Amino acid sequence: MAKQLYDYWFVQFNFPDENGRPYKSSGGKMSYNKRLKREIPIDWQVKNLIDFTEIKNGATPSTADEANYGGDIVVDNSKGFIRPTIKIRVPR
Repeated sequence: MAKQLYDYWFVQFNFPDENGRPYKSSGGKMSYNKRLKREIPIDWQVKNLIDFTEIKNGATPSTADEANYGGDIVVDNSKGFIRPTIKIRVPR
């Protein structure tokens, strides 16, 4: 379901508009983006991750050192950006 939602919102651009209707198929304005070589919603921008984040290290901090965790710094690995995994527990 997560893959289907991603496709619907970020590939087909049919996320809910301000009226709750699918954006693109309801006539949402699109503009051609040269970098992506495709149309995207007119108000969207294409940016590199480094343009709005600060990357301190190319590796995951050691879990053995408690000082590396529990603060206000978000730690993620590339799998979260490339192929996110969602686990859902279904009651029996």
